[in-house]
Amino acid sequence: MSYVVGPLISVIVLLYYLHSRLYAFDSVGHQQTGLQTLIKDISARIFSSVQYERELLVLSDGGTVALDWVQICAHFRPEAPTVVMMHGLCGSSASEYLIHVVEVLISKGFR
Repeated sequence: MSYVVGPLISVIVLLYYLHSRLYAFDSVGHQQTGLQTLIKDISARIFSSVQYERELLVLSDGGTVALDWVQICAHFRPEAPTVVMMHGLCGSSASEYLIHVVEVLISKGFR
């Protein structure tokens, strides 16, 4: 019986060693977080009903500011308040969290 247990233990140790080496480069979960964020961001862009129209403002110092306006729907009122939102450092108007907030604001009558 020991001639079966010995090799079995060796295989288990080898599998454990290989498994730990495969994930050693991502010991704190950064790749899983990045992959999850990427999947959520792509799905938000694909299934979003928000459409933007981009306006570029060229500044006197040579810089450029991009304003993404939600395309006006038939139910927008001229007197509706306009909400200005700014994304984070690495975000954009297509970021998942902004898309969800914009969808809620549109449904409440904001521009």
